[in-house]
Amino acid sequence: MATPFEFNVDEQVKLIGTWQDFLAAANDAANPLHDVAVQVLLALNKRNYDKLPAGAPKGALTEAQIGANRRAAFDSAAANYASHTQALSSNEVAFNKAFVPARDFLRGIHRSVAAIARDEDVPALAGLPLLGEVSVPAKMFRSAATLVTFLKKKPVLTVLAKYNITAQEIADGEAQIATAQTAWKALDSAKGAKPLASRQMLKARDEAVSWLAKWWNLARGVLADEPEILKLLGIVEAGVRKGPGGGKGTDSPTE
Repeated sequence: MATPFEFNVDEQVKLIGTWQDFLAAANDAANPLHDVAVQVLLALNKRNYDKLPAGAPKGALTEAQIGANRRAAFDSAAANYASHTQALSSNEVAFNKAFVPARDFLRGIHRSVAAIARDEDVPALAGLPLLGEVSVPAKMFRSAATLVTFLKKKPVLTVLAKYNITAQEIADGEAQIATAQTAWKALDSAKGAKPLASRQMLKARDEAVSWLAKWWNLARGVLADEPEILKLLGIVEAGVRKGPGGGKGTDSPTE
């Protein structure tokens, strides 16, 4: 199963639209997805998706409204960023250059080690941590620290060596992550309208996609017997990795 964070940047917030459009079919009897959407919405409303719990404070928002607001906030932040037509600052150039290879290393090594752990009964790999968020810098660096610490354990390295994953490869990846983290710190402290707009857009996307991820996790159970709907919503493995390393697509965190 995928998570929204595994998609490339261009697709992440589009997935929120796909999700919201699907549930909107519950109010459109002519929509071929109407019946399924009604059932899914009933299940989601057990978690107060589009209705408020009894005794909710005045002015409280439903989860559906929160999601719509976060999507709108991202759209606004993205439009604001696009309106800054001056050239990228040197800090942004350095960050964009360093961030993508570091993230690709994390995705690639985690995918490889997870495949070994899945296909082989290897106790040393049983504790492989989830990769988590790798599109938003601050969260990526936290995920990276946890994953690299695990990969550098001697019993893990012994197993990985049998699959031609060397300690040097992991060290090289760790160096890429360190370079990206240094570049992010420089960008995060950079002055000027465009760097600020870039950071605001990253934060808005993080909040929007994090909201969606919570509901995807629930939908996996709600839609366990509806593989075609899972595929439509992107909540299946076949839908991921359309960025670098898995197909075509813009995957820069600031585009």
